[in-house]
Amino acid sequence: MKCFFCINNKCYAKFYFLGLIMNGKIKAIIFLCIIICTSLIKLPTVANSNEPKVSVIIPIYNTASYLRECLDSVTNQTLKDIEIICVNDGSTDDSLRIILEYAQKDARIKVLNTKNKGASAARNSGLKISSGEYIAFIDSDDWLDLNTYEVSYEKAKQKDADILIFGEDKFSVVDKSYKNPFYALESSGSMLIWNKLYKRSFLVRNNLFFYEKAKCYNDECFNSVVFPKAFNIESISNKFYHYRRGRKGSLQTLTSSKGKIENAIIYAEYVCNNWRENNYIDKYGVYLLKKVSFMINRSIKKLENYNEKVFYTTKLIKILGSDIYNQKNINKLDEFTQSLLENWIQYV
Repeated sequence: MKCFFCINNKCYAKFYFLGLIMNGKIKAIIFLCIIICTSLIKLPTVANSNEPKVSVIIPIYNTASYLRECLDSVTNQTLKDIEIICVNDGSTDDSLRIILEYAQKDARIKVLNTKNKGASAARNSGLKISSGEYIAFIDSDDWLDLNTYEVSYEKAKQKDADILIFGEDKFSVVDKSYKNPFYALESSGSMLIWNKLYKRSFLVRNNLFFYEKAKCYNDECFNSVVFPKAFNIESISNKFYHYRRGRKGSLQTLTSSKGKIENAIIYAEYVCNNWRENNYIDKYGVYLLKKVSFMINRSIKKLENYNEKVFYTTKLIKILGSDIYNQKNINKLDEFTQSLLENWIQYV
């Protein structure tokens, strides 16, 4: 039986009897009311004054020719309350010297010097020491508009967003709130890592890090696991990010067609396993079928060895499994994506 003095699973009987002993019945009731009202009032939470608003994580590998432009665009942001984590991923050019030069001038810069393990490992190293309310990533050969983090942070705070997406030169983004994370995954630029703010407490709570086995599609691996766990995803149309395409020596230009197929298989295996564990497949498995078709279509065509085409296609179909690769999901694909699918499943 519920106690008369219990409210919201808290018992206030002791305060009533304390007041009764001290002041009599009437004053005891008044005293009890004051205690209850005080306990029910939710005071606003105050952010840690030592917590930067945004942690900017920059993985750096042999980009000395472009690094100053990148660092200038970050250090000169109109939002000053940021921390800048530069992770030198075993560079063999002048990148480390440039990082240290900037760090001497700007106390907000933290420098990590690691062996070359790839962008995923470098970003994870940065994540582990970050302290910002939100996390941002930028590639070291790219640059930002100077008001990027001020505008995006204000919007993220206003909407209490787990993830905030902004635009980039090539990809247009609309002002929108996504209540279904899988709709957000389908949106333009959703798989990119560098046109977003991620709430750090959200990443920490869900133990979300980059999959270090993924090289070519590390952004896709991360976002495909992160997005489904988000409750509130927002996007703004500002094209803040400037991506340098076709740079000689970049991962995209160095990775062969065969390498891209192998990385597509790594992506499919990692995300399929994660989605099966979290029971996402039944409702959203068609998304993975679509995503993998886009990833593999062009690369499978470029393979000259027919047996390799059969090997990789058969392996990928096995990973996708009958719960993803089935006629029901194929029928949900648009005509263009169905044509992409037909281009590579012909080798099974």
